[in-house]
Amino acid sequence: MAIQDDTPAQDWEITKKEVNLEEIRAAKVRIKSYVPETPVSRSLYNSDNLGHDVFYKLENFNITGSFKIRGAGNALLSANENEKDSDVIAASAGNHAQGVAYIARILKRSAKIFMPERTPIVKVAATRSHGAEVFLTGLLYDDAYQAAVQYQSKHGGTIVQAFADAAVINGQGTAGLEILDQIPTVGVIIVPIGGGGLIGGIGCAVKTLRPDIKIIGVQTKSFPAMKESLAAGKVTGQTSGMTIADGIAVKRPSSRTLSLAQQYVDEILLVSDDDIAAAIMSLMEKDHLLAEGAGAASVAALQVYKDKIIKLANGKSVCCVISGGNIDVTLVGRIANRGLVATGRMMRLTVRMADRPGQLAELLKAIGSTGANLIDLRHNRHFGALYYSDVDVEIDLETTDFAHQATIRKNLDQMKLNYTLL
Repeated sequence: MAIQDDTPAQDWEITKKEVNLEEIRAAKVRIKSYVPETPVSRSLYNSDNLGHDVFYKLENFNITGSFKIRGAGNALLSANENEKDSDVIAASAGNHAQGVAYIARILKRSAKIFMPERTPIVKVAATRSHGAEVFLTGLLYDDAYQAAVQYQSKHGGTIVQAFADAAVINGQGTAGLEILDQIPTVGVIIVPIGGGGLIGGIGCAVKTLRPDIKIIGVQTKSFPAMKESLAAGKVTGQTSGMTIADGIAVKRPSSRTLSLAQQYVDEILLVSDDDIAAAIMSLMEKDHLLAEGAGAASVAALQVYKDKIIKLANGKSVCCVISGGNIDVTLVGRIANRGLVATGRMMRLTVRMADRPGQLAELLKAIGSTGANLIDLRHNRHFGALYYSDVDVEIDLETTDFAHQATIRKNLDQMKLNYTLL
């Protein structure tokens, strides 16, 4: 459900004094010894598929597995003398937490991190491994942030915001400077959006130097807050939602990031969780890369909006920002299965047939003749069948694509069998 809080975008004259090319260049110098430059790689598969060079900006190769360490590093390293002895407080869905904890440990500052209860275990464990004290609270980032604010009001300390702070945004913008150096031919940059700090920083750096480059944002259909805020001209968000892209599950942007998006973002595209699952699978199989849901969102947009991206690129290269790779291995298996189903690589059939000798063999022969691989079979006489002489056979199959699945269905139709797809 969408909600509005009547907060307008921050006045642009204020925003451009806080977030600008000079500050981003200063951030690059400031964090250089703490945050090494991340590489780019050319995707052979997506380049062939798109007909243009497609590159990935591999923020999942960062020290803490995501771009967030850039902003966290700049914010903590630029802190004034009065703040340097106070506790560092942050709220995060996982990646900002790790960046803050890592830099705080180097600077010998205590870190208190508030994270949603559903944060992947791998992100919680990694944050604790950097010496931070972690508090799990609420369902989403916004809930954790409110808990962080309450903690600060009671105990003191310095909050490092995940996306709204100007120093954080300038730090994220250093990725944009690297992209321009690494991919001189770039014409489109696709960036995942949660709160909008990454796209705000990249957009500022890139558009200031190369206004011809298109900056395209990506959000999930469950959390389209920035897209809706741009349409409304004020901060708009959601009360709830679910997505496998926890890194961009943010209820609403800030007035500052909305101001930056109004200035620098050309368009925002929406993708589903199934699109993201398919992109994660594609990255693993075709590009040998592991990305979390938020990190794969840019590739999902590339694959779903292929024709639009081709038109926007206008013959130039496309860069997808792989914003993070901190994915729980237990989730990988579940996402892989959804990705296989979404791309026609796996199917489940429930076939109702007469329970008599030889019938099952005929069914398996009809399926096997297509080259499908049998994953699992359940022969159920007790539940589901309509009559005493019927049996339901549930079959899980590995297939090559949707055309292959159509061939299987054609064979079953020729046998005049009743079946359903799950």
